[in-house]
Amino acid sequence: MKISCKKVNFSCDSELFELCESLANAAFPSNEMLFPTTFSEYKSEHELLAFYQSDLRDDIMGCCASDVDIGDEFIGFCALVLRSSFVYLAFFALCEDKRNKGYGARILKYLQKKYQKPVVLEAEKPYIGANDLALRVRRAGFYTRAGFIRTGYSIAYFDEIYDIYCTEFDDEILADYKAMYEDFARQKSANFELKKDN
Repeated sequence: MKISCKKVNFSCDSELFELCESLANAAFPSNEMLFPTTFSEYKSEHELLAFYQSDLRDDIMGCCASDVDIGDEFIGFCALVLRSSFVYLAFFALCEDKRNKGYGARILKYLQKKYQKPVVLEAEKPYIGANDLALRVRRAGFYTRAGFIRTGYSIAYFDEIYDIYCTEFDDEILADYKAMYEDFARQKSANFELKKDN
């Protein structure tokens, strides 16, 4: 199972851009599609990577990226924000028929290798009474098995609470993460609450 990667050029790759956006809209509830609201709001510090399955291409673990061909099968994408001290995984989605097959873990390891920085992400906090508690617990287990640690901090926005996970975590990353959300809050006229868990 080889995976290849293509960085999406927002001005040239409109068909691929729409494919990623369509998968995002199917994979995430509308209240989560907020950072950014649409991929078209991305700036220079953002990257959108599309992933493909192809035995004819170099594998992502052996190189930074490889060209893709029309015959390669699209399997998913990740949307990233490149910060000074970490890479923020804003969105990560695989096509439904590609889930639970090892692709996700390999892509997360690839991101760590490619950027050589800690990777930070959020996952809905599992709490008793959540209507999708089993899914939240599975996600937490998946990220833990992929080498992420729960930082002990959570963030709340738009009526949801998320645990913050990271491959490495320190005060510099926490300050940079908070600054990222302050920028986000200004751009979106939104509020967030970052807190240390008890």
